[in-house]
Amino acid sequence: MKKIGWLFLLAFFFGGVSTKAQSTFGKYAKLDGLRKIEIGKALSQMPETGGRAEDFVPPHWTIFNRAEGDLNTDGVKDFAFTLILDEQDSIYIDALKKLDQDDSWINDAFIIVVVDSHADRKMHLSAVNYQLLGDSGAAIRGDERSVFKLAFNKNVLDIIVSYGGMQRTNATFHFREDPPTGGFLTLIGFDVENFCDTLSENCGKWRMSENYLTNTRVETKKTYTKIRAGGVVETYKQTKIPPVKIDFMDARLNDSNKKDNVRPF
Repeated sequence: MKKIGWLFLLAFFFGGVSTKAQSTFGKYAKLDGLRKIEIGKALSQMPETGGRAEDFVPPHWTIFNRAEGDLNTDGVKDFAFTLILDEQDSIYIDALKKLDQDDSWINDAFIIVVVDSHADRKMHLSAVNYQLLGDSGAAIRGDERSVFKLAFNKNVLDIIVSYGGMQRTNATFHFREDPPTGGFLTLIGFDVENFCDTLSENCGKWRMSENYLTNTRVETKKTYTKIRAGGVVETYKQTKIPPVKIDFMDARLNDSNKKDNVRPF
């Protein structure tokens, strides 16, 4: 009987903690579910081929930003663009806001789309990603200091994210078709830095650059100290890393582990 009593108390105690956790996780799951439902509806209405980027925009969505380049080096322009729910489509947006008291998920709905040319001279839907911002706290529609942009550097697509306040994070994903003449769009490199607007004893600057073609990581760190003349101490470290193969759709900004350990998946 005593054992049963203890089990009841433990169940009551941990059950109370679990209820709070369930409420938090339940709310997140619900909002993320609403976001993914809209993304799923959009993807299901997106054509496989088109003549220009605008042909791939589904109803109720709009292009937030875009970049042009030549991913497959065939001499024909390819496109990368970000889709967001169209705030000008007020009737549809108002209907979405009624789905839950917390409508913040609407601003978190985005799809990064890549379309490229094939031998038929048409543009083909090549890759999508709707989770790249991960748990970073960054947002597509951020404040004036937030940055989310796409850029081509020859046949490499860069996605650049910057967010934070006095303590900031800059991150850049580098993607290339694997192999360059065709195949899947793959993460070939990742750069990230954490820093403060003003270098101090309490806040320095840390930068990491990973190359997934050579499997190397380079880290630099700047710290401020009053002891040393000039105040700044810089360290440099290069290491080998295990091979990494991340498809475009699986890349994700993950900084939930700890400071100076932001990952691209």
